[in-house]
Amino acid sequence: MVGAVCGIVQGMNAKTTVFYRTMDELNEIIREKNLPQPLQEKLRDYFRFKRTQSNHTYQLIIVRSISMQREKRESTAIQSLRNC
Repeated sequence: MVGAVCGIVQGMNAKTTVFYRTMDELNEIIREKNLPQPLQEKLRDYFRFKRTQSNHTYQLIIVRSISMQREKRESTAIQSLRNC
């Protein structure tokens, strides 16, 4: 269980690093192309939305994984009790 939590934190840190790198690249493109302010805001909002959406999906996968691990442990424990 502790390993799963450490994996979650490490994965989130990696995703955060990728997000900020992407935003830096986006800002560079915005400057190079001299995009209008309304378009700049829409682009940044889109990438922030995608990050939030991705985080929710990632968290759902982790919760399901932890639930499956817990069910497997409980099933193994029940089988052990039946075999006694």
